[in-house]
Order: sequence, then structure tokens, then C-alpha cells
Amino acid sequence: MTGVVRPAAVLAGRHVRLMVRYPMVLVSAIVMPLMVMLLFLALFDKLSGQRGLDYVQWVTPAMVVQAVLFTGMGAAFGIGMDIRAGLLDRWRSMPMPWAGIVLARVGADLVRGFASIVVIVGCGAALGFRLPADLPALLQFVAVCAVLIAVLSVGGGLVGLRTGDPEATTAVILPLVMLSLMVSSAFVPASNFPSWLRPVAQVNPVSLASEALRAATDASVNGAALLGTAAWAVGLGVLWLVFTARRYRRDG
Repeated sequence: MTGVVRPAAVLAGRHVRLMVRYPMVLVSAIVMPLMVMLLFLALFDKLSGQRGLDYVQWVTPAMVVQAVLFTGMGAAFGIGMDIRAGLLDRWRSMPMPWAGIVLARVGADLVRGFASIVVIVGCGAALGFRLPADLPALLQFVAVCAVLIAVLSVGGGLVGLRTGDPEATTAVILPLVMLSLMVSSAFVPASNFPSWLRPVAQVNPVSLASEALRAATDASVNGAALLGTAAWAVGLGVLWLVFTARRYRRDG
């Protein structure tokens, strides 16, 4: 365990320092989700208010999920940059297990992801968003975010490993991110979708995660959304870890 944690801590520190050194990394993690949030508030806030929906309270948890998706995309980009610079080959030549490299990326992405979340929640709070005052509900909110960041960091890292190119990772992931957001209850309730598309939106992991976070902000528990989010996270997390391990061992 020490052989994994210590090198992972060193590499995670390196990843975090690079985020600070290259402002565009922080811009993509923080400014982009924030701009989308403000855009949708400008478009739908008044209309939703006429229908009795507090749109700031509705959309802020979805913006948190979007920020987590962008964090996963940043993980893919970061791995692609490391491969291009030859750093991954150097790390493989060291007595460091592949799990240490993955753990380092997850740790750095947790820092980046929660930095994005703090900014988005802070902006939402300035516009009327309310976090739960209940400690268990707040912990539920944080735990869902942490699990999503960790799983999407592994998935993004796998895409970066397979493409080996930062620009290619963006071309692969961005359409998937946008599609998953559009066909979900992130911006509008699932009941607004056509009947043939509504079931897809309801089981979309973005919808489930958004609903779980919305329930937490209301100091309640949406059991179906939490179980659905957990099922997606465990299933995809295990699958992506297996493929990541195979990739490292094959290329090592």
C-alpha cells in the first residue's frame, strides 16, 4: 500500500501544480460550466418562474454534474499531455504500480473538481441557490460529487491512454458529454421530453446524479436516484479500471 500511496501523492501534487501553472486548465474546469450556467439562467429562469419552478435551485445541481463531466474530460487531456511528453513511459520504468498513476490522477481531479463545484455553488448562492443546512444532506451532496469525480477521472484517463493525444481526447469526449447533458433532466424536467425519449432521459446517469443532488439540497433522499447513480458509478468504475489495468500492462 505504501508503494502505491507515496508515489501517488507525489504525482498528484505535480498534477495540481500544473493546473495552477497553466490557467487554461482552470478556465476549462471553472469558467466554462459557469458560463453555461449563466446562459441557461438567462434563457429559462423567467419562463420556469412562470411555471412555479425555482430554476436556480433546479439548475445549480445540474451545473455541478456538468463541472464533474468537464473534470473527466480534463483527466483525459492531462493523460494525453503526459503521453505526448513521454512522462508515462518514464513512470512505467520506475518501481511504481499502475494503480499509483491512476490514484494520482484521481486525487488531482478531486481537487480540480471541487474547486469548480465551490465556484458554481458560490455563484448559485449569489443568485438564490440554497445548500442544505442539514449535515447528513450536505455530506450526501459532497459524497455524490466525490464518487462521480473519481469514476469520471478513471474513465477520462482511459480515453487519454487509448488516444495518446490531448486534442483527440477532446474530440472523442466532448460530443459524448454534450449528448449526455442534452438528453437528461439537467436543464429541463424529464416530463418535458417526448414520450419516446423520456425513458432514456430518466435512466441517463446525468439525470440520476442531478436528481440525487437536488434531493440533497432539499435535505431529503431520492432513493431511486441514489441507487441508480451508485449502480452506474460502480459498473462503469469497475469496467474502466479493468480496461485501464489491461492497457497499462499491455503497454508496459
